[in-house]
Amino acid sequence: AKGAVPGKPASNRRPDAVQLEGKQLLVGSKPFFMRMIRNTGTPPKTLYDAGFNVIALDETTPPGILEEAASLGFLIMPAVAAPPQEQLSGRTEAALAANQLFGRKVSRFLDQGSLLSWDLGGDRTIDQFTAVAREAQAIHAVDPMRPIAVDVSDGLEKYSRGMEQLMLGAHRWPLLTGMELTAYRDWLTQRRQLAQPGAYCW
Repeated sequence: AKGAVPGKPASNRRPDAVQLEGKQLLVGSKPFFMRMIRNTGTPPKTLYDAGFNVIALDETTPPGILEEAASLGFLIMPAVAAPPQEQLSGRTEAALAANQLFGRKVSRFLDQGSLLSWDLGGDRTIDQFTAVAREAQAIHAVDPMRPIAVDVSDGLEKYSRGMEQLMLGAHRWPLLTGMELTAYRDWLTQRRQLAQPGAYCW
């Protein structure tokens, strides 16, 4: 389309299927390079004009911000906290209520039609793998096809081998430190090499 920006979905268009094929993220069957930023109160229009194409939100995000981001053409990476596993198990009244509440939280983002993946948080450790895998399972019970994004501080191999449809993240904060950006690049490359070969890393 005239004036289209590579890596950005057309404004006001519902994206087609999101797929992970090894190291490649596809949106509408086309390679997609994610330029993500977390919502911290800056107006979505300002972020979109700066070149970002994915915005990370959470379940406390006001509806107006979510709708504005989707209408601009952002893809959404929401974080929705799953209830504890014991609340989701069984057929008790409390379990049914927990499942219904979680389903409503997830549906809020599904209904926008611009969902890229689900965000299971940052700086997750190998000791948290079981809990994170349960959260992913709860999400996939409602939305089985969408990828799961998780940023980890260690245990990259375990996460990449043990979870389906995983967008595996790693980060540090090199700015205003003694770490040069070239050293940060090398560090990110090392993180990728700790994951299972072929894993999608961001």
